[in-house]
Amino acid sequence: MSDNYSIKQSRVTGVNITQGAFELNGFGDGEAITITATDDAFDSAQGADGRAVAFDTQKDQYDLEVTLLSTSPSNTILTTLYNLNKTQIGLGHFSCSYTKGSTGAKYVAATAFVMKIADDSDDNSSVPERSWTIRMMETIVS
Repeated sequence: MSDNYSIKQSRVTGVNITQGAFELNGFGDGEAITITATDDAFDSAQGADGRAVAFDTQKDQYDLEVTLLSTSPSNTILTTLYNLNKTQIGLGHFSCSYTKGSTGAKYVAATAFVMKIADDSDDNSSVPERSWTIRMMETIVS
């Protein structure tokens, strides 16, 4: 057996999509997963008496950007979930959790959906990676 094989390792600790306990795999090179808040979770207002108050905007939403290799079987699952939700809103919703490798922060959403589908060109063999956007609603961060 030859030792000419090289294995790429990623620091991705996991994206768990819990609809039949499916875990994404086949991540692309570089930063395969990024997570960003869609809006500030808190806002402030000032009353007539000059006192300021902070309040929850109820926008605990995050966008999970996932880059997968075009050969990843996870592309099929994400396409199916996207199409289910497009056919009937809510049908393609699922639970989603993600643990950020660099900080250990855990993001958990009871409701998530595929918001942006990857480019689905006729010739996927020429596209080495496919990017997806998963919207995580009412996300708890710990």
